[in-house]
Amino acid sequence: MRREITGVGESEAPGAASSLTPLDCLMPDVDVQRVYEARIATNLNAGQALYSAALGRLYFCDRPDQSIARALEQVFAHGGTVPRFEPVTIDDKGLFAVARKVALDETQRGRAYAVLRLLGVAVRAG
Repeated sequence: MRREITGVGESEAPGAASSLTPLDCLMPDVDVQRVYEARIATNLNAGQALYSAALGRLYFCDRPDQSIARALEQVFAHGGTVPRFEPVTIDDKGLFAVARKVALDETQRGRAYAVLRLLGVAVRAG
């Protein structure tokens, strides 16, 4: 059977349904973590969050008034160490910052979950 590259995924025969390219099949110079983060960020809506246990990071899409970031910063400021909030960019130049990420340890994660619940933000695990 002949194998074709369809452009999006691979198929075994012409006309077969293609799937998305798995992350491990990307070109060697592609940053897999950035692709993963871009997928997360583009699937979040304002007021949503996702915690990746594998990376130890909380990803969130803030509301227009930046209330989520402000509340998290205030909680961490009272706890001593304030983690660094970074934009999640989906392009090389950093023009499209669609979400924010922050690395959390176990105690910070618990406090972040409590604050997010009080704000009405649902946190998914990913």
